[in-house]
Amino acid sequence: MAFRGFTEAKHKDGALNDLEARVKNTFNQVKNSRILGGSLLSGVKLKSTASTSSYQVGGIGRSILTVDAFGSVDAAAIITVLTDRAILSKTRISDWVAGTSNAATALSIANAFAWATVSPLGFNVFQNGSGSDEVEILCLVGTLNGVLLLPKVTGGGFFCGNIEPTISLVPYVSALEFSPNEFIRFGPSTFTSPSEILPGVFRVNEVSTSANSVRYLKLDSLPPAMRGGLYAYKLTRNLMPGVSGNSKYMVLNQNRPSNIWSGTGGGNLSLFCDNDCTVDLWVF
Repeated sequence: MAFRGFTEAKHKDGALNDLEARVKNTFNQVKNSRILGGSLLSGVKLKSTASTSSYQVGGIGRSILTVDAFGSVDAAAIITVLTDRAILSKTRISDWVAGTSNAATALSIANAFAWATVSPLGFNVFQNGSGSDEVEILCLVGTLNGVLLLPKVTGGGFFCGNIEPTISLVPYVSALEFSPNEFIRFGPSTFTSPSEILPGVFRVNEVSTSANSVRYLKLDSLPPAMRGGLYAYKLTRNLMPGVSGNSKYMVLNQNRPSNIWSGTGGGNLSLFCDNDCTVDLWVF
């Protein structure tokens, strides 16, 4: 015989044991925490994101090439930038020359790639600030797949950094609308089913500006299926009316798997989640 638990939804017959376990667990938490009050919020609908976004992802990935011990660089060294749209190589002999310092060499390398900034290749190469010994490669369209140095230099020369999990947005100034420690997800510009958005939640570590003043976001990581042309979605802050921001809560029941956590700031308790869900909450 089917029974009804905390909500009006029917449960399978075998769910009685699960309900009993959750009630006991909740009682133990109350007992151990010496909680004497609280209230039940039943059927609370939590949204992960809005169903549409205007923050289109232009390019994915950034890498830093550092010049070191410029005098030992092989004269035949070839620097290659690879994206999913193009492969561009430059040699020292035909396109750039070692400068009188590491910074001068970095500028020379950046100048050799300068035409790429106005070409349809989809990435920019710039000296990473005046007097810097670094060359910044930032993808603006598509995905940066690698920065290679062939043949590899031993005992100094160049150091090719890893590809950082970054995204540039279209238009680029829209990066200003994001803040460090915000959580975002990725998906199509509009979706009707939560399954259309990529799984996972990703934290904005930093809102940065490239060497040529393009705004981009540094993230803690990216989803495996990430690609250019997707849209960034800020997570929705679900406010709990009438519940103080310093309140604690327990999730007693939810209709689908979802991680749920509380946000900071504001006068009311606010919750984030990584999947849309309906929950029963005990707040105290």
